[in-house]
Amino acid sequence: MIFTRVLRNYFFKIGHLVNARMARDFVKSEWFIAKPGPRSIGNTLIADKICEGNFFISGNIIEIGNSVIWDHPHINIENSEELHGFSWLDDLAARGDNLAKKIIQRWVLGWIEKYGSGSGPGWTPTLTGRRLIKLIHHEEIILDGLSEQNISIYFKSIYKQANFISKRFTKTSKENTNFEAIVGLIYCGLYVDGFDSFITVATEYLSRECRDKIDEDGGILSRNPQELLEIFMCLVWVAHGLHDADWMPSQAHVDAINRIAPVLRHLRHADGNLCRFNGSWGKYLGELNRYLFLSGNKSKTTKTLQMGYTRIEGGRTSVIQDAGCLPHPLHSNLAHASILGFELTHGRQPLIVNCGSGANFGKDWCKAGRATQSHSIFCVKGKSSAKLVKNISYSSALEHVLTHGPTEVIADKVKVAGGTKLTVSHNAYASKFGVNLERKLELSNNGKVLNGEDQITLVSNLGKSYLISHDALEYEVRFQFHPEITVQILDNDIVKLNSKNAGSWTLEALNLTPSIHPSYYFSEGHSSPLLTQQVILSTELNGFLKQVRWSFTKSYDNEN
Repeated sequence: MIFTRVLRNYFFKIGHLVNARMARDFVKSEWFIAKPGPRSIGNTLIADKICEGNFFISGNIIEIGNSVIWDHPHINIENSEELHGFSWLDDLAARGDNLAKKIIQRWVLGWIEKYGSGSGPGWTPTLTGRRLIKLIHHEEIILDGLSEQNISIYFKSIYKQANFISKRFTKTSKENTNFEAIVGLIYCGLYVDGFDSFITVATEYLSRECRDKIDEDGGILSRNPQELLEIFMCLVWVAHGLHDADWMPSQAHVDAINRIAPVLRHLRHADGNLCRFNGSWGKYLGELNRYLFLSGNKSKTTKTLQMGYTRIEGGRTSVIQDAGCLPHPLHSNLAHASILGFELTHGRQPLIVNCGSGANFGKDWCKAGRATQSHSIFCVKGKSSAKLVKNISYSSALEHVLTHGPTEVIADKVKVAGGTKLTVSHNAYASKFGVNLERKLELSNNGKVLNGEDQITLVSNLGKSYLISHDALEYEVRFQFHPEITVQILDNDIVKLNSKNAGSWTLEALNLTPSIHPSYYFSEGHSSPLLTQQVILSTELNGFLKQVRWSFTKSYDNEN
């Protein structure tokens, strides 16, 4: 199975290289049939750093000065999907001033000069599709003021990439989603003169992808909320593009949008942003509501679980919890060991958070962010609820997969007097330690009180397979706080939290002494993880203490 996958991916790569070299760059016309405009919007914080002469990539800050990024000797330049997928183009276009425009033009033309003949790691269907989407979205700022010669160079590259993707868009791993490659080809059909014949076949493949990769409840196998949003964005872009060109999106396409929209609402916090589980790290802050509006879908889900996450809300407070099993190893390259972890946002302010995905900050931070202890969680002390395993695969993106997680997760949501209660339990620690863990969260209707009860249940029928005795077992409750929150412990062991936008809150635990520890928070637009704080409650399992009770209460309102 593994050998077959490795061999298939090897032949895919050889095919990509051959077709990239052979793809024709004959230009039928040096203008687009229509202009979709800048539908993808980037981060101006990243653009500001680029304009200052610094570029952050794979956990390293590269001083580029006034040089073109492709000429930099840094080893990661050659292998960066972010670079060859042109995500920086969105960021610089969002800034949009004259300096950003000049950098865009130099980097785009520099890529064409160095890699445009078909060399380099950017010639895969997914990256070519992603790159074409951005080149077409930002055509206006790219071509503004360019010489006729450079405009010809730009359109030759568009045609060469369009010819490549028309032949290779189906040649991708079956395990991964292929939306960007297909959408890239549809974009060529809609906007590049001479490729309209590919719209029909590409929309048929898009329909198939929607049926195969998006389940009947609107979720995806990776359980990555950010990846689901990226798919949703692509589907909405194409739907609007097809309508503008007097084409009708397929029913499968429309149905996929209508299935995904309620799931994204389920995963949306009170501040309008996605929860940060299983590879999500806040890349599209402020974009979710815009795409939900553009989709035209206003539905909400009534299900307790969506894509393995459960949610409660009250007043201006939202709580989202991981209550699902691990994704299949082939889809777990960014998955986190976060079962029972939760986040709480009040109004515009995230309060209790997860550290998020460190994938953009290098391998070490990526592994750290996936650990159980990087979440607001209840767990066996020092032990992860799943295991990172080196994957023998051709794809470097699947370097480590997550396995040996819970095989059974039970979630229940009920209305109670004055609020809503969630109960989630799992057996991730049963085989090694002979215990199951359960977390109960009860949020008041006004959203100002969250009561928690974390309990260990002994499993009696596992014989002598435990690594340690029950009496020596330690467990802990961790609360990760957003960097904007200040944390202090008062004399009576009450934790006080202050925030500018969400007032003051207190955290109290019954018969346990809290301790404050440093932590980290991954956020886009920053060249290193942000420092923050976490509070840890820990104790040993004994005959009298098998649960931790705590409460998180709003004590003072100074919101803006």
